[in-house]
Amino acid sequence: MIILVKKYPWLWALAISLLILLATGCSKDNITGTISYGKVSPDSREFLLDYYDLGKSNIIEQVNLGPIFGRSIFIDNTTDTIWVPAAYTSDLSEISNMVKIINKKVTEIKVGLSPVDIQFNQNIAAITCLERGFNDVTTYFVNTHDFRMLGKLQIGGDNFQFSDLDKDNGILYSITQDVDHKVSILSTIDIASQKLINQFKYENTPLSGIKFVNNELWICGGNKLINVDQKTGEKIETIEIDSIARQIVSDGQRLIISHYYPDSQEQKGLTVLNLNNRTVKRIDIKDVLPSSIILDGHNIYIVDEMAGTLSVYDMRTSKIISTYSLGQYPTNIVLSHLEGL
Repeated sequence: MIILVKKYPWLWALAISLLILLATGCSKDNITGTISYGKVSPDSREFLLDYYDLGKSNIIEQVNLGPIFGRSIFIDNTTDTIWVPAAYTSDLSEISNMVKIINKKVTEIKVGLSPVDIQFNQNIAAITCLERGFNDVTTYFVNTHDFRMLGKLQIGGDNFQFSDLDKDNGILYSITQDVDHKVSILSTIDIASQKLINQFKYENTPLSGIKFVNNELWICGGNKLINVDQKTGEKIETIEIDSIARQIVSDGQRLIISHYYPDSQEQKGLTVLNLNNRTVKRIDIKDVLPSSIILDGHNIYIVDEMAGTLSVYDMRTSKIISTYSLGQYPTNIVLSHLEGL
């Protein structure tokens, strides 16, 4: 080997480069898989749905959904369809009442005004809409196979606004709060029967994020994570965190919380709650303002809506290992196994 290195000195440089690559073990080249996400067209007139290859860093396919504005996209794995709630027309001149469903072709269904969230349970899509000037939260129930309207249910009450929701084992957990942010309501709904199970009222506790994991219901109230008994609504446990939650995701072992900072756009980062020992860890991420996150193994996929980027953060190395340019105002992403849109 020494003789070879003396005869061919470039071998030594190659060996060092390989060792460095093996030591770091992370580069954009070994991030693989496909994602789907929505974004605003360059002229800001239309909404585009991209099907993106992370390994090749390029768009495989793109669907133009027309002059709408979508906040988020949702995937129904049982029917291999992507659902896009269209909250507004593209120029924000009027509220939309449309959900677009993509599976090789685009199907439109009419629901309540300004649909913002969709949860799936077996053959039912629970579509939450903001009506009457966003002060009436109503969930519409739609059959995912033939798109028949099955029923609707008002959540929270008059003059209540939508905060967040989650689903587990056929039960929808929804948070709404009054327009003055003085009263929050946790509603539990049976999706199959489209009936309200319980409602719990919390005064002077603005609630912003919710996640059901390991038979525990976690809600963010201000700068606190609250473990709530889902049957009685009573607070079981309270844990201090950095700031108001924007989104909560989990892998069963941890809660990952992205934050909403009403007074500053400079504070960036995430909070990690270890569900086993209840320890809290802060993740500081420079130059990234998380607007939506998903967790896949040891990687956190972070969308920065204002920058138009997707960053992949490796929790093993505590570093961002890849960054992708997605376009103008990207929505959340979904990891996709679909062969095409």
